[in-house]
Amino acid sequence: MNSNSRQLVEQLPPGEHRLHNTDLRSAYGLSRVTVRARSEIARELRKAGLEILSDPANEPLVVRKTAPGQARVDSIARPWWKRRWAIAIAGLIALIMLIGALSDNDRTTKAAKQPSGAASETTTTQPPTEQQPAPTLTDAAEKVDQDHYAAALAIATELSDESEHRIMQKISRRLTYRAINALRSGDRTRARFLLNRADDYSSTPESVAAWARYDAAQQRVAQRRATPPQPPPETATALPYVAPQSVPAPETSGGPSTTNWCGKRDGDGDGIYCE
Repeated sequence: MNSNSRQLVEQLPPGEHRLHNTDLRSAYGLSRVTVRARSEIARELRKAGLEILSDPANEPLVVRKTAPGQARVDSIARPWWKRRWAIAIAGLIALIMLIGALSDNDRTTKAAKQPSGAASETTTTQPPTEQQPAPTLTDAAEKVDQDHYAAALAIATELSDESEHRIMQKISRRLTYRAINALRSGDRTRARFLLNRADDYSSTPESVAAWARYDAAQQRVAQRRATPPQPPPETATALPYVAPQSVPAPETSGGPSTTNWCGKRDGDGDGIYCE
């Protein structure tokens, strides 16, 4: 212990004292009293028997010195339950008990206000909820028919690898069927898109046959584009109708004629013109 602290304690009369920085500088021979120095001084004074009443970080430092006879009498005459620490603990326990009592009263009041039917419902044990059945391969197939392919695959994956393969083939066949309908309607672009999606899931005999139909349709279109259009056949020009000229028959009333109807003359006079 510092001798300066012992001398300061011996010089102080019993009672409460306020030690300013000037008092501490003169008592300890310091040129400047800092917070750290004041804290060290307070620790020394406490060891010397003084009671520190203030925060050593603040000026002034408040201490109290108890007379030796009075301190001994107080320690003997004052029972433990009258000491400050015992009073503080008792107060804390009483506060906890008060809060617990108020909580119990609040719950009792709510229970009294609650209808009897509601009270019975709260005390009755709720029956356990029924467990939903595990999804099956049939459930996955129904999802495919509804075009929910991701949900169908999620169910099939949880079942087994074989179930997953079967569901992927079912999805591929469904997409192939839709692609064939698109080909029938002449929409080759959508047909190709659907067939590519079908192959992403699984290649099936149906998808292979659909690809062949798609290629044939593409070839027909290409041939039509490569062949130039043929002009319509020309119709023959009808010639004008010429009526045959008639040759007048030979006259017989005016005696023998030397020219017959065929244009020949009777050279020998035998009456036969056209030989």
